[in-house]
Amino acid sequence: MTWYFNNEGTADGPHEDDAMRALLAQKRIHARTLVWHPGAATWDEVEVVSPAWWKPAVAVPAKAKPAKSEGGPRGLTPLAPGGGDKSGPGGGFLKRLFGLVGKK
Repeated sequence: MTWYFNNEGTADGPHEDDAMRALLAQKRIHARTLVWHPGAATWDEVEVVSPAWWKPAVAVPAKAKPAKSEGGPRGLTPLAPGGGDKSGPGGGFLKRLFGLVGKK
């Protein structure tokens, strides 16, 4: 296919696909460079048109997968903090922690 690119306000071309690959390798064109080809209605950015010769310099990383834990289950799920836990003999963790057990 024949391509033109915006070179400082001037339509630079025509260039074939191989020439566009070379321009990309030379960093003369990039994702935001406007390109046009016969049959296109408007000039568009390279990454929008995404022609066959376009390969972004930085690949998008794959979504990270959670690491597998070794061993058995991870244990009990902790409860969210709250003032309503009156379990145990002292009436709550903070009361036991600060020595308020049995004092009213």
